[in-house]
Amino acid sequence: MFADDARLPFADLVFAGVAALVFTASVAMTIVACAPTIAGMQICGAIAGHLRERGGGLSFVAMWTVMMVAMMLPSLMPALCRYRDAARGTERLGVATLLASAGYFFVWALCGVVVLALATALPSLASATPFAVGCVMLTAGALQFTGWKARTLACCRGGCGQQSALRWGVRHGLQCVACCAGPTAVLLVLGMMDLRAMAAVTVAITAERLAGLRVARALGVVAIGAGLVLVAGL
Repeated sequence: MFADDARLPFADLVFAGVAALVFTASVAMTIVACAPTIAGMQICGAIAGHLRERGGGLSFVAMWTVMMVAMMLPSLMPALCRYRDAARGTERLGVATLLASAGYFFVWALCGVVVLALATALPSLASATPFAVGCVMLTAGALQFTGWKARTLACCRGGCGQQSALRWGVRHGLQCVACCAGPTAVLLVLGMMDLRAMAAVTVAITAERLAGLRVARALGVVAIGAGLVLVAGL
């Protein structure tokens, strides 16, 4: 899939091209999947509709994973590039990149299984009130100011050290899921199949990953402000 270590400049060019193609394809597939519900649906309503129309939990998890590729690949790229730099000369870059990416998105696929189980167990989430949405946004905003957020964001920005490719991908994916817990929760209650909500959360995650804790806390202020408005019923 990628060129080997003997042709590093070309390998890097191919890597960038393949990443761009994967991102474009995942965005296109997400738009197609979400088009019937572009006005937005709460988590359980979206999942229930999807399962009725397209048949089964496996289909939902596949759709979720494609959505996560579209949302998370931009913020993954800097850490993945740093991993490739560290791996030069120690293993084949193409295989290492593929395994690291597979491990990362496998974790997000497992997260989709959890979301599906949550939606099945708590169907009342489909009718989440503005007050409930506001409470989620307040909690997500508060998380942006915790030491836990600072630690997970630092790992997401810097990678998880030099390890085997698959282990690096899985560990980085776990750190990223933890770091993105707040924004992901906001996406789920705003409408996980609402393209506008997905775009906003993608920009927020990418911005904090690139710029660091200061931006993360600014986003926390925005989430808390929006949450207060919803809770107050303004």
